Amino acid sequence: MSDEPPPFGQIRVPVLALVSRRAAFADPAIVRRSLEALSDCEIVELEAQHWIPTEQPEAMRAAIEDWLARRF
Repeated sequence: MSDEPPPFGQIRVPVLALVSRRAAFADPAIVRRSLEALSDCEIVELEAQHWIPTEQPEAMRAAIEDWLARRF
């Protein structure tokens, strides 16, 4: 068994990706391209610079609840 995660293209479950609109530590274009390789991924950008749970907890919760309500 490998310790490496599978390539994104092999992941076949619904995914909600919350990304920081003003990311300071990652290249947003690279992150978006990587996430788009997932077969069923919804990307939500939130107004944050680094860590969404501390900068935008209410927006994060709303995005998760909305996604869950629509998906399940």
